[in-house]
Amino acid sequence: MATCAACRMNVEVYQDQTNATYGTKCKMLVAHYSTLMAVPYSRSVKDTALNSLVIPAKKLEELAAK
Repeated sequence: MATCAACRMNVEVYQDQTNATYGTKCKMLVAHYSTLMAVPYSRSVKDTALNSLVIPAKKLEELAAK
């Protein structure tokens, strides 16, 4: 979880470079705090901005769709 939208984007977008540098294969979901907080309050996927994540958050999208 990131508290800053720019921090979230930096961590998420540069995962491929980090994996190449360290020989890892991580694909970690990084979400903004307000995005995660919107899910339990029954917001839609669009309202929660889950559809804007680089690494898909399928489980959270399913919860938001309920």
